[in-house]
Amino acid sequence: MTTRPGCALAVGFEGARIPDDLVALAEQAGLGGVVLFARNCPSLEAVLALTAAARTLGPDVLILVDHEGGQVHRLPPPFTRFPPPAAVGRSGDPHLAVAVARAMARELRAAGFDSGL
Repeated sequence: MTTRPGCALAVGFEGARIPDDLVALAEQAGLGGVVLFARNCPSLEAVLALTAAARTLGPDVLILVDHEGGQVHRLPPPFTRFPPPAAVGRSGDPHLAVAVARAMARELRAAGFDSGL
């Protein structure tokens, strides 16, 4: 089995569509993942279109988002604004931590993401 060099890369980009040069990179060298930020996600519709388009880049391409709760909230409404992880930890309630993580995971998965960062 050969590993394509681009498979070690997870890349971000400007705008609400996947650039042609990124598509070419994925085709020629492979790609490990695509990372979306607020600059890519002006609306729910844009998020869904981008995650669907990213799926076409390759079967193993991870679709990631810089989204962890608190101030690091990159997705537009109707996505939930989750509390900061530090606040959840300070609560001392492991059930709350599990509930927040599960709720965030459900939202991200429903929108086509593989993981939040």
